[in-house]
Amino acid sequence: MPLPKGKRVVAVSTHAGDEGAAEAKKARIEADSTHLGKERVRLASITDTLQNFVHLPQTCRTILKAHAKSLSTPSDLRHAVQTAGVEMVGETFRELQEKMQSAIADQAKHVSELEASNQEALACVQAAEAASQASVEAQKAKASELEQAAEQVQAAEKAVAEKKAAEESVRQDFSALRTAKTEMEALYEEHFQKPMANGEGPNYAGLQPSLEKLRLEASLTNALQATCEKKKEERAPFEDLVLTELQKAFEREVTALTEAVASKTTEVTTAEAAVAVEASTLQALKFVAEAAAKAVEVAKTEVTEAAKKLGTAQTAADALIPTIRDESEKHAAMNREMNNFEVGPLATFTEMRDKVISEVSGEAGPAGA
Repeated sequence: MPLPKGKRVVAVSTHAGDEGAAEAKKARIEADSTHLGKERVRLASITDTLQNFVHLPQTCRTILKAHAKSLSTPSDLRHAVQTAGVEMVGETFRELQEKMQSAIADQAKHVSELEASNQEALACVQAAEAASQASVEAQKAKASELEQAAEQVQAAEKAVAEKKAAEESVRQDFSALRTAKTEMEALYEEHFQKPMANGEGPNYAGLQPSLEKLRLEASLTNALQATCEKKKEERAPFEDLVLTELQKAFEREVTALTEAVASKTTEVTTAEAAVAVEASTLQALKFVAEAAAKAVEVAKTEVTEAAKKLGTAQTAADALIPTIRDESEKHAAMNREMNNFEVGPLATFTEMRDKVISEVSGEAGPAGA
């Protein structure tokens, strides 16, 4: 006999309820498994950190890792030993955090000092560049001074040569005048005074070469030869006049030559003094030129030395660049490591340390149907 429709439905409904309970149980098991898997991963991040805390002996690290397992127990369910163990792990983490913070601060200070050293090195480079440029400009100035000194020496040498030439010309004139005076005096004595003293007439042949220089009047010159041929007692008054004028002409010429020689002597003295002045000026300018040449050599040495100092300063500054880059990267890596520690193992430790049973139950899902 077929079952009433209502009872068949009840039977089916009971079967569906069993299947639902099974699914819920399965889901609960899977949730518990997932929760346990996450807990293991989180706990592993803490124990791995403890294992890497290399300044502690391995025995201590092993003990701390064992105490860390107590974090799986909610804080309100831990017994005293577990609580003490968790606190030991926490103290170790705080010590690690402080060490990392101290190391980061030290590294930051080191980078800051390197950057300060770099600024000093750059300042040294700038100073060396300025000194090098100044030495180059100084060398140019000294070279210009040497060029000017050389030009002045050349001009002075030319002036000395000109003064010497002028002196030589004056000396030649002086010598010629002195010779002319000597010759005129000798001729006057030999061919006029001596014969006249003996009562004879002057030697016309001996006098003839000088007659043009005496500048006698034509009437006297024309009568001179005949007058010279006569002795004193044979001469007429006109002829005595001719000889008197001739004597005066000789005396005028000798006097003129004497004055000319005296004047030329003064010119020679003046010319000698002019040469001495120019020679002294030339010597002084040569000293200046020699000093300028030495100054140029010193300036060249200073340019070389300044260039070496600039190279040394630049090398020192360049050497700091990779060091600063490496140390800055190291500082950044330490900060990243610190951040990873704080948001990773430390945050996980803090959360697991403070978690209570109600929170654990909530994460694991409903207790079941």
